[in-house]
Amino acid sequence: EMKEYVTSYEKRGIKIGISQGIEQGISQGIEKGIVEGLHQGVARGKRESLFRLMNHKFGVLPEHIVGRINNMEDSAELDRLLDRILDADNLDATGI
Repeated sequence: EMKEYVTSYEKRGIKIGISQGIEQGISQGIEKGIVEGLHQGVARGKRESLFRLMNHKFGVLPEHIVGRINNMEDSAELDRLLDRILDADNLDATGI
């Protein structure tokens, strides 16, 4: 029967590799979390601008419109809606 063994150098190398992998994973996770948080913050700011403009232009918004806007996460979609509000004569014309 042949027994496999790991030298102390190999054990040390494995520990260093695991440690580096964990550090890299944590770093990537933090970076991804920061980026995601920034995207969410931008979307939140655009939604707040939408509510402000729409309430000013059209008055109190129906609940279903508020719900739709609150569910919007895509920054480009929010930008398009912000642009449409400028030309819309009524709430229906916004397309929301």
